Amino acid sequence: MLDLVAPKPKQEAKKLAALLRARKIFDKGILGMLRELVGALDAEIAECTYVETRYNHSLENVSDYKTWGPERLTPEAERLSNALAVLIELYATLSAVHDILRAEKAPEGLRSSA
Repeated sequence: MLDLVAPKPKQEAKKLAALLRARKIFDKGILGMLRELVGALDAEIAECTYVETRYNHSLENVSDYKTWGPERLTPEAERLSNALAVLIELYATLSAVHDILRAEKAPEGLRSSA
């Protein structure tokens, strides 16, 4: 999948993958890196999306529109969108875990200040 990504986001994705392999998923900045990668993949997918225009000139067509165009993805964009779905799930899961960890630390801070 990385071969389809622009050079700068590709470097960031490799750094993120190294951190994830090192099990540093709770380190500061991981969520930001994931967010940036999701944005980069989304932009790449938008570039690989095209509109397939279809025409209907038949007499039975009484609508104001004689053409319509469903959006289509190239095979590369399809691969990127599958990877994007996984990254979004990972981001949501890690966000929830980070929230829980912060919530667990909040009472400790209140106890120590009391």
